[in-house]
Amino acid sequence: MPNFFKYPAKNFKNQDIKISINSGPVIIGEDGRFLLHISSSTGKYQFTGGRLDDSKSPKENAIFRPKEDVGLEVELIKNLNPLVISDEIERNGEKEKLVLIHYLAKLKDGFEPDLSRCSWFTLDEVKELEKNNNVSSPNILIGCKYFTQTI
Repeated sequence: MPNFFKYPAKNFKNQDIKISINSGPVIIGEDGRFLLHISSSTGKYQFTGGRLDDSKSPKENAIFRPKEDVGLEVELIKNLNPLVISDEIERNGEKEKLVLIHYLAKLKDGFEPDLSRCSWFTLDEVKELEKNNNVSSPNILIGCKYFTQTI
């Protein structure tokens, strides 16, 4: 079962490219704060989520990943379109097209995050994390701003 991490692909010019497709939730609390966790690879805050494989849809992956990453069960907030972010990045000297698909979600009733691994942040606090280079990627602030304006 292939996963979509540096997946070999073609562009419309029939040139070889690498593409990574990832999905995950943007978890929001009832008070409007966002749940981020510390990445084991970067030591910085990020959303839960990760690369797709061909056995799951982006929505299924967004539900599965929080449980795998930090033991949380989430439900997607219905009737909202996902936020899709795309960019070309360089990873280990190799160019890669990156597609991130974010769904707004909330914790299922009865689930509490492990606050030794996760923290809740207001939008202003996320802006400070970004300013101080304490997030793993620019998609964190983009996602929090987008869903703050959407709900």
